[in-house]
Amino acid sequence: MKSKPDPVQLDSWDLRILSEIQADGRISKSELAKRVHLSASACSERLRALKAAGIIEGFYARLSPALIGG
Repeated sequence: MKSKPDPVQLDSWDLRILSEIQADGRISKSELAKRVHLSASACSERLRALKAAGIIEGFYARLSPALIGG
């Protein structure tokens, strides 16, 4: 039986990053860094860590079924 993974401790910087990428998954790393008030390198490292921890599973396109005949 699979055990639940331990919850990851997120700080305010991580939460800001997650909020921004949820609002705009296509945001550039440099724009994300500006919006969350971090250096580009610090922001990139935090994104890498969030991906490595499995918190960010991927980035997806949301399609409109009505516009593609669905």
